[in-house]
Amino acid sequence: MSLIKQLWIGIVVLMLIAFGGSFVVSTLTGKLYLEQQIQLKNMDNVTALALSLSQMEKDLVRLELLISAQFDVGHYEWITLTSPDDELLVERRQQQDLTFSAPAWFHRLIPLEVEPASAMIQDGWQQFGELSLNSHTGYAIDNLWDGTIRMVFWFLAVSLAAGLFGTYFLRTVARPLDSVVTQAEAIGERRFIFSDEPKTQEFRRLVSAMNRLSHRVRAMLEREAQQLEKMRVELQHDALTGLPNRTFFMAKLEQFVSSDESEQAGVFIIVRVLDLNTINTLLGHREADEILIRIAAEVASVTSEYEVSFVGRLNGSDFALLVAQRHLTEAVPEALRQKLNNLVAEMEDQVSLSLPMACCEINPGVSRAALLASADGALASAEIKGNQGWHSARAGQSAHRRTELEEWRTVISRMLDDDDVVLGHFPVKALDGSIVQVECPVRMHLDGELRHAAYFLPWVSRLGALPKMDIKVIKKAISGLVEESSEAVNAINVSTETLLDPSAREELLAVIRSNGSIAPLLALEFSQATVIRYPDAFRLMCSELKALGCQVGVKHVGDNLSRISQLHDLGLDYIKIDGVLSRNIAESKEQQVFIRGLCTLGHSLGINMIAVSVTSSEEQAVLKDLGIDAITGPFVA
Repeated sequence: MSLIKQLWIGIVVLMLIAFGGSFVVSTLTGKLYLEQQIQLKNMDNVTALALSLSQMEKDLVRLELLISAQFDVGHYEWITLTSPDDELLVERRQQQDLTFSAPAWFHRLIPLEVEPASAMIQDGWQQFGELSLNSHTGYAIDNLWDGTIRMVFWFLAVSLAAGLFGTYFLRTVARPLDSVVTQAEAIGERRFIFSDEPKTQEFRRLVSAMNRLSHRVRAMLEREAQQLEKMRVELQHDALTGLPNRTFFMAKLEQFVSSDESEQAGVFIIVRVLDLNTINTLLGHREADEILIRIAAEVASVTSEYEVSFVGRLNGSDFALLVAQRHLTEAVPEALRQKLNNLVAEMEDQVSLSLPMACCEINPGVSRAALLASADGALASAEIKGNQGWHSARAGQSAHRRTELEEWRTVISRMLDDDDVVLGHFPVKALDGSIVQVECPVRMHLDGELRHAAYFLPWVSRLGALPKMDIKVIKKAISGLVEESSEAVNAINVSTETLLDPSAREELLAVIRSNGSIAPLLALEFSQATVIRYPDAFRLMCSELKALGCQVGVKHVGDNLSRISQLHDLGLDYIKIDGVLSRNIAESKEQQVFIRGLCTLGHSLGINMIAVSVTSSEEQAVLKDLGIDAITGPFVA
């Protein structure tokens, strides 16, 4: 029962007690007063009438006329005149049925007990008779009834006023309590928010204590996130240059060429520092290390211009760069060449640097081994050229029959207008074998085959049609859930473009809102890069989706853990760990320690942790021990 209802009940009970007490006291007092007044009236009237009759001639007719006149105007119940020997001489009684405003039960509840009054009538020195009368009490009871009605009216008015004022006052005073309840519920959901401290002293202490609790837990989570980030950097990065090490870079490269959700085309570049041992001998290790750091910085600076790109140090003298964009075979190596040439010219007085470079154009379908083989061959050719020589090669054959943007525009527009969108279905299973959700990547029938996203999404993105495609995918998922009466949660990826486009975002939400019963079966997920780059837009989108009952997740989580932990107040449902981290997890103790810490951090926020790209039962067993809640990948399909 709410506090407001309890207040109303308390007020009603209190006012009933007060009314009952007031009614009893006022009624008894009024009753006694009226009885006294009627008694006095009886005595005064009988004395006055007896005196008048004593002065008259004792003619019974005249006496009866005077008694009748007095009876008619005096509201009497009866008047009698008896002789000294108790003979009834004159009698008048109320014969009519009088109508009173007070109900009969009130007359029975509060009867007025009044004794009749008597007086002697003299005839000279002798007694003529005894006059007796009694006033009618019905009129007095009517007066008492009217007073009671007024009391009830005032009781109701005062009760209503007290209830309204009490409700307003209680809501005003207890308003900070709503914030405390909201904060407590948020903590229960592992969301640590803060509330403004109210002026009420008792509430201020409570809110202050809750805020301190949220602050401590939030600080603890941030420390854990920072420690995990530090561990990740030590595990995945080269200690000297800060670039990703060979193991991590190769895992990212394998994930890139084998993924069917992103563009498997781009540019792969290897830069080698020739005669590194000679440089070490001439300048010493410290100076040589400074040169390597400068080279690493120049290579890494190229990645800032491209959204999907990464760089790494393969060994002591080799640096690698991958940019995931088509048609950059010349632009990327030329930009890097210019940077390296400027560095060589700047340091020519100190040392003579030779930085040959190999560039490979990546096409869909190429394996990592084939790509590295092509790059090694191109690097050997570049070394033969000497100094800053470079050589380009092509790895894999282009699967795209179309190369013109307008041709793709026609095809994709037709496919979207015809609603020719197909959803894949890949289960995400808990470790007990139950299905947690079903991943639904987009597919399209193109060139006579059902193509995965990597085949057409880059062109959809270039044409600015990703928001339209996302909405089509949501509609397709909803219609599938309705038709199949499925209870499995469908996980749908939402692009950055949709997140940042207000009209597309509102249309997507409207589609979900119009299918409210299906909303709990939808899980919308965003990439970590999107969440980190646009936290405000993601926060707004997340709150709107959660209000509709949808699940919200973040995928490809692996770095920037401190930034992810700052989203503790959003109530995320799950996180999908980057496949690079779960790849070959059984062989890397350091990686296991990192994932265990990541799971601990996620669970402390109430978030389910999902591992992707799981390929074997051995990996599944290790991930289970590390705290993973669910898995997906080739082993699960």
